[in-house]
This record gives sequence, structure tokens and C-alpha cells, in this order.
Amino acid sequence: MKACGGDALGYARALTRVERIRRNAPALAAAATGGSLESRIRRLVDASYRERSTGGVSAGLILLTTLFAAVLCVHAAFSGKISVPPTSERASDSPVKTVSEDFRSPAAFGEKSILPDEGFAGENDELRRIARSALGRHHGSVIIMNPQTGRLETVVNQDLAFRREWNPASTFKLVTSLAALDKQKIAANDLIDLSETAENLNLTDALAFSRNEYFGILGRRVGSEKLFDYARRFGLGRLTGVNLPGEIAGRLPVSDFGLNAGEVGIYGRQIEITPLQLAVLVSALANRGTVVRPFAGRPPENSRPAPAGLNVSPDSIAEIVAGMRSAVEKGTGRAAFNDSLAIAGKTGTAREGRDDIGLFASFAPIENPRFVVVVALREPDADGAAAAEIAGIIYRELGEMPIEN
Repeated sequence: MKACGGDALGYARALTRVERIRRNAPALAAAATGGSLESRIRRLVDASYRERSTGGVSAGLILLTTLFAAVLCVHAAFSGKISVPPTSERASDSPVKTVSEDFRSPAAFGEKSILPDEGFAGENDELRRIARSALGRHHGSVIIMNPQTGRLETVVNQDLAFRREWNPASTFKLVTSLAALDKQKIAANDLIDLSETAENLNLTDALAFSRNEYFGILGRRVGSEKLFDYARRFGLGRLTGVNLPGEIAGRLPVSDFGLNAGEVGIYGRQIEITPLQLAVLVSALANRGTVVRPFAGRPPENSRPAPAGLNVSPDSIAEIVAGMRSAVEKGTGRAAFNDSLAIAGKTGTAREGRDDIGLFASFAPIENPRFVVVVALREPDADGAAAAEIAGIIYRELGEMPIEN
């Protein structure tokens, strides 16, 4: 690059970016030789010095400036959080996504911030206050929705709620569970032998503790194409049709070529969703099979299609809800537990670029659902348990609060 006309500082920056990619995603980085980043930059500067040594003092000053800038580049590149091994809920080879500088939040560099937020006409002011207070200074979004009608009570941070893509992480296990039950690849009480050292699990406990091995087996039994089909039934991969500006559709793969069905079953590999789509998904489980269209304020007249149906057995949905309830009572969503309110929920944890993702998709009360609460966090150290804790704060205040029709 330098021989083609680039300067030393530009090359140093390029090397820094290559090293960052190599460190965060070694499988994706181009092969590089020549030793460490520091040694390559040092050789670069030394070569520049030899070429320009006849230039006198001015050339020396240029080289010193270049070296100083290169050191700053290196420091900036590696002052962020070091990658950690996956947790029990993370996929062992979670998808790695490079986050564009334009879309990287301050939280990606160790800061927590409240995004510039916007409300909408007809928003429930009290629920908005509760949601914003619970979220605090976390970088994320909160959605509270009526699962029977699709009415949005509040959306905190619309930009993250339906204008950015998220990997669904372990919340996709809800789709995997429904597909496996509906296709009779498993019965709810069937025990699956995970390994010689692990306890055999049924669906309820596997959902409660978000066991990757279990859902890897289910994913392979169902197959990627069928998993995509059930994801579409929930509305993934297309716009929800909300009457707020800027919604994106997320992404479903057009085929299963090159995909591991087990990984799809565990965390929705190569699938991108929005938290609003996740709210629609969990609403369909809460209302026992209807995929609602979310709306803000008054529902648009003469423009709302009839709600779609999952077209699955109510018994299959009931089995999944039992697992979600168990997750809150004793599993990965325990931080949301409420003695006076029966809550069903599912956590999700993933890594995208330098950000951690924490998701919690839930509804309550279980027998007569009035609230869907989705919490989505994107910041260092975020995980599903942290998102569940925020939802728990919200549910404590929602417990005795009636929502007006």
C-alpha cells in the first residue's frame, strides 16, 4: 500500500483496522504475516526514516509525528473491551458482525447513554415514565404493548426498537420449540439425552435454562427451511406495518445453503429481527396464536389487514408458555420474577461487533395477558439477565395498574 502512494500514517491506520478484525474475528480476517502490529508499524517508520533521512530536520519531525499518531491509533483500537468466552446461553460460535462506525453507540466504547428519544401521539405517559425510569442510562429500548390488540403503550428509543437489526439470540428458541412441537419432532415431556455428563431435559426445563445442546438437536430434527417457515408465521423477515416512520423488515435467509440447522435452532443464525418484531412474536404466544399488527395511538381505519394466525395447536403454544413461565420462576429470566404477577419470558444473549446484546421478551399475566414487555440492550456486558431485571422493575409497577381500552 505504501509503495502505491499511501503515506505511513494511513498504512498504520489500515494495519490497526486489520488487527482489530483479526482479534475480534480471526476466521474472517485476511491472513497477515510479518509479526505483530507494533513490529510492522515500527518497521514501516524505520523504512520511512531511511528513505527520508536526507531530508533533514523537517523529515525527522514528520516521522516523529507519524510514530506518535500510529501509537494513538493502536491505543484507540485496543482500549475497548476484550472478547470473552460465550456464556451458557450464547451460541458457542455466535455470529460476528462488524458494526459500522456510523451505527456504533457510545456504549460500544464503555459509555452508557440515553439515546435522543421521541414519543408519539396517544402514548401512555405513565407507562413511558415507568419504562424510561427502569431503563435508566442503559443503551437500549423498551416496548410495552397490548398483546390482544397490538396497541403500543410506549416505545422508548424508537431508533433501536424498529430501525436497527438485532440477532434474536436465544429468543429464537421460541420459534424452534413451536416448529418442533408442531412437526411432531418432539413431545413436550420427551427427555433428550444431551451428553454423558448432562442431565436429560424436557422442553420446559430446556427453555427455562436456555440449553443450547437441546435446541441444537431440535434444530437439526426440524431443519433450517422449516425453521424459516415458522419464523415467517410469526412475522419475521417482513414489516410489522406499524404506523410509525422508518421501520425496517429485518432479514431471513433466502435458503439454508451453507447453514447449520443446529445453530439456526439455537440462536437464529443469519437471522436479523427488530425488538418490535419480537414483541409481535411474543404477543402471538400470549394471545394463543394471533399475529397482531402493532399500532401507535388510534388504529388506522380501513387500512388494517385481518390479524394472521400461527395455525398451530393451542396445546403446542401452552407447552412453550409453560417453559417461559419456568424461565422466570427458576431459570435465566429469574430477575424478572414477581410474587404477585405471573410472568412468562425468554432471555437472549449475543455478541455483535464490540457490543453485547441482552434481550428479554415477556408477557403478563399469563392467564389473561394485558402487557407484552420487550427489553433490548446493546452495550458492553449486556445479557439476557440484565434485560430481565429491567423488565422486572417495570412489572413491579405494572402489577396493579389497569390499562384503559
